[in-house]
Amino acid sequence: MKKINRKKKKSFFNTVLLSMLTLSIVTTILLTVFLTTNFLRTAIGITSGFNQNLLSQTNYTISMMDDNANRIAKVLFNDNNIISFLYMKERDPVTAVLASRTLSNQLLTLPNVKSIYLYNASLDLFYSSKSGEQLSSQEFKDTYISDLITNPDFVDNYNGIPVVGPLKGSTQISHTLSYLFFDSSATDLSLKNAIVINVDPAIMTDSIRTMNRYNHGLQTDFVVMDHEGTVLSASLSPELERNANVYPLLYDSFSKSNKNSAYVDIDGMPYFQVNTQENAYDWLLISLVPSRVVFKDIISSSVMGGGIMIIVMLVCCLACLFMARKLNTPVSTIVSMIKDGNKHPLPADLQETEEFHMIAESFSTMHEQKQQFERMRRDTSYSVKQECLNTLLTDNSTRSEEQTKQILKHLNLSYLLEDSLCMAIFKIDNYEKFLESNNPSELWIQRFAIANITEEIASAYFTCTVFSCDNDKFVVLLDCQEDFSYKLFQEQAEKMLSEVQEKVMQFLRLSLTASYSTRFKGIEHFPTMYHNMCDSLLLKMKYGHGCIISPYMVDDVDGNIYPFPLQKTEQLISKITDGKYDAALQLYQQISSQLFQYDYNEILSGIIHLVYSIYTDIIARYPDLKEDVTPLLKKCLAEVQNVEISADVDRLMDLFIQQLCEKIESYRSANTKPNTDLITGRIYQLIEKNYSDPALCLSSIAEEIGLSPNYIGKIFKSATQKSVAQYISDYRMDKLADYMTNTNLSLSVILEKVGIEKNNYFYTQFKKHFGISLGEYRLKLGKQED
Repeated sequence: MKKINRKKKKSFFNTVLLSMLTLSIVTTILLTVFLTTNFLRTAIGITSGFNQNLLSQTNYTISMMDDNANRIAKVLFNDNNIISFLYMKERDPVTAVLASRTLSNQLLTLPNVKSIYLYNASLDLFYSSKSGEQLSSQEFKDTYISDLITNPDFVDNYNGIPVVGPLKGSTQISHTLSYLFFDSSATDLSLKNAIVINVDPAIMTDSIRTMNRYNHGLQTDFVVMDHEGTVLSASLSPELERNANVYPLLYDSFSKSNKNSAYVDIDGMPYFQVNTQENAYDWLLISLVPSRVVFKDIISSSVMGGGIMIIVMLVCCLACLFMARKLNTPVSTIVSMIKDGNKHPLPADLQETEEFHMIAESFSTMHEQKQQFERMRRDTSYSVKQECLNTLLTDNSTRSEEQTKQILKHLNLSYLLEDSLCMAIFKIDNYEKFLESNNPSELWIQRFAIANITEEIASAYFTCTVFSCDNDKFVVLLDCQEDFSYKLFQEQAEKMLSEVQEKVMQFLRLSLTASYSTRFKGIEHFPTMYHNMCDSLLLKMKYGHGCIISPYMVDDVDGNIYPFPLQKTEQLISKITDGKYDAALQLYQQISSQLFQYDYNEILSGIIHLVYSIYTDIIARYPDLKEDVTPLLKKCLAEVQNVEISADVDRLMDLFIQQLCEKIESYRSANTKPNTDLITGRIYQLIEKNYSDPALCLSSIAEEIGLSPNYIGKIFKSATQKSVAQYISDYRMDKLADYMTNTNLSLSVILEKVGIEKNNYFYTQFKKHFGISLGEYRLKLGKQED
């Protein structure tokens, strides 16, 4: 007997669990690595960018310091007092005092300038703004500067770079930068007059020290050196200041690497170093940040991220185990129920799972058959219920009472025969607009959706039955529990109706008006209750769309004949016949303020009566307007039958009154035409009489008539579609053509007779009027040109 080898299929539970665990672990690891790497790059980039900004700021400070020194030198060389001191041939106390005042004024506005020296080469005389003394070069206390200025070789080869003062103290940092400015003329000893501006180099790192003082997180060490390694200014932390070798070490590190950024080790502490020489003097600017500061947050974030990763992985494992069990539970249950079914082909990715292999064999066919059966049963039940209940409402049933009861019991509607009931009706507001905005093939979907929403909400409050009626209405039959007080039932019913309105507006963008009845018992009352509810729906004329009409709201309606205010009506008609729309609309609002407190039919009859009254009075006063006003009346009467709420009536009457006022205003404006014709005729006469006068124009005509030029110009153009100037030009051209055709006069004489000057504009005007040039026109007439 041949042994059959069967490959053991994987469990659905194991497959789902392993897949979810793998995905969770891989995603967590990749996310952690990505975030750590990105944070590392971001931290280094931010630190480097911050240091570069500091270096750029220091470069700007150097440029500003140079500009200030050059500006001061320029001002001093142009100052009379300074020039007098530099060029005096013998010592003069007055000149020195005046020069001292000038220097003091300059130093007041420049706190970073420590002092200014003046050197008179002819007298070999120094003046210091700091001490106020006048000393010779041998006596001058700043021997370093005096040696340089009195050295002809230095003066001839000086390149304008600030001179670094002597290093002082244990810090070995220069305390002075001296800008030397020499006069162009030299003495017999090859010496030149000079101005020395001594600047405190600490200004280059003042901003760094200020930031470090207030920034307790990221402390930045900063050093400025010249190209020989001399320290010009520095802002260091106390531990670096105590290190005597820090400056040579930084200079050597830059010289060896010659990079913009590098790592340097100082006393076993690694620092992130950023360098630049982008300034006018190639000075070396160095910014230092301890590496522990840069990587402190990275290390802590990585440790925290690792801990979070482990926690997330554990949570994912538990979640995957839970979800896999939840997913496997229904599968296992179904498999246990349908193990003996027929086989069905499976997708390739599910053929190895034992549970889905069993499910696909039989479940799809069973589910499809069940759905078809449920659909047929539901459709049949709904159709029968719809037909039966609509027949009861219209009282047109041909069935016996016993047959009707049997059908209701079969439809599980026995409560309609035995319990106290309440009938509620929903009506679609603006149904005509609803029909226009939806395709006929889609209307049933909208109605079906409204019925479903209503039934779902109403069934949560009461035992109920919902069905559609008369296309725009939906009837809800509610089972009123007799142990409920009517007040409590009324509160529940109105809450239910309001919720239906809100949901239909939210999902379908439709407004529904609702009405409900008092309690009754017995299906024989259905027709009466239905008609009463339909009548009560007309009360939305008063309460508006989307309202809920209770049985007691009918008592608030005045059933008497509306006492139309005769005086107000006469005033309204008077304002309309005068064409005063705003005043007429205000009077209508006063009339209609009480109208909507009456019955619906009384409201319509009152509006129709008002419309006819306005129409007859207008026809009586303006018989010529009958053809224009009658279509407005017909349109208004046709649309008044479709109004549902007071806003519809007000909108209709507003449009009707506005259109009537416009017609009357147009008619009354047309009566002023005789005056317009008179003015136009007078203009014609003056042009025909004076066209030969070259000075004839709109202003002269206006002066002759006695009206303003703008006024008669507008009237003439409105009547003839031409301006006065254009008409004069055309009239003269026509006269010109007449003379040329019927006389042998020369062109010059003809032009004089018609009031036209012979110039280039005349030829352009002639061609524009006749479409051909003057020469072509004369050839056409068989005449030679002048």
